[in-house]
Amino acid sequence: MFDNKVEDFMAKLAAQTAPMTKNNNQSKNRVIEKISLNFPGNYGRYQILPMNSVVTDFPYVTLLNTREICIPRKQVAADGTETEYNAWIRILPKNAYQMKDMTGRVVSSLTAEEDQILGEAYTVFDQLFDEIDARNDLEMQKNLARKRNYTVFHAMCLNKWDFEDSRAPKKQNFCGLFVCTAKGFMNAVEDNINEKNLMNGGDGSWIKGVYTDELTGRDGFVMFSISRSKTSAGYSVTVSHETGRSQMLSGVTIPQEEADMMKDPVANFLGWQANRDENAPVGQKRLFNAALIKEAIAFMTSQLAAIRAAKSANMSVKDAIAATNKQALANFKPQPKTNDPMLQAAQAGAQPQVNAEKVVSANDAPFQTPPAAAIDPITGTPVQPQQQAFAGQQENKQSAPFTPSFGGFGQAPSGSGFPF
Repeated sequence: MFDNKVEDFMAKLAAQTAPMTKNNNQSKNRVIEKISLNFPGNYGRYQILPMNSVVTDFPYVTLLNTREICIPRKQVAADGTETEYNAWIRILPKNAYQMKDMTGRVVSSLTAEEDQILGEAYTVFDQLFDEIDARNDLEMQKNLARKRNYTVFHAMCLNKWDFEDSRAPKKQNFCGLFVCTAKGFMNAVEDNINEKNLMNGGDGSWIKGVYTDELTGRDGFVMFSISRSKTSAGYSVTVSHETGRSQMLSGVTIPQEEADMMKDPVANFLGWQANRDENAPVGQKRLFNAALIKEAIAFMTSQLAAIRAAKSANMSVKDAIAATNKQALANFKPQPKTNDPMLQAAQAGAQPQVNAEKVVSANDAPFQTPPAAAIDPITGTPVQPQQQAFAGQQENKQSAPFTPSFGGFGQAPSGSGFPF
């Protein structure tokens, strides 16, 4: 994993714990469990085997200054029943949208257009955030807009203990995505690694026995605990790296099926909010969901205009926000849930790709079921599959189905699914 270069690991660790600067500007039917460490029910002590991101070859991903906007939405069941809910749309920092190119280099997955859309989202969000003084208004943070610093990572948890019962594990042998908002988590990881290196005379070779892609035969694990601090407003976090435990871990194996779902922590963190880039392998996916971010921009623009108008007229800001929420919900046009994979792809905004070679090779009776030919209606000549795909993309750019708008501002996706 590290190509036996401990220096590479330490460099990436230093990058994750660098001081934050002010920012101006799979399995189709299974999902990995998410363990939110800011939830009191998840406080406790954990014994874990970390898994690396296939993008960065490093387990931890820090998402500093993540902006989140609460947008009202609807879900339509198969019987037509509508359910209203609030979705916190996550606008990640630009460095979160990364992938590996064909040469294995880590590069930005954002196109120039997407970069511009993301910059616009930052600008509108920050204006709204300042307008409602969300930094000092807990009610606004709870109901409309908030900023958070996240650390996300995949791991197999061998044991989880509650503080009330430190002997008997509450839960054992489960894999998941750990989501941590504690500011000091990565600092605790780095401090313990540096301390252990110092005790080993500067030898950090033990790291590759803990942080590895191997599913079995590990030499160590990570112990960490998290709870609310009794002396401050934040969290109390401890981290310890235990090594030389190969005998203890000799019978432990991370299931391959679980490992396959623990490849990209950012993708799993976004969940349904990620772009449906089904044809690209994990690590090379473009996660930025332009339609969803445009929906967020439209909603935030409407809220900002309504709040400023209410202030100018000396009216209630809360009433203005509620009215805008009601209008946004009325304009939202959800699609009913379906088990049809083609309809699911259409609702998610994905364009199904046809592999012509695969279709032909799978046709073992070409004389009884000849492959259909696509004919150009103007020239009468067959259209190549690549041309069909290109035409479909061009058509899609001109007319995007299932995309309602909010008050004329941009377009919103109609993807169904609750925000989890």
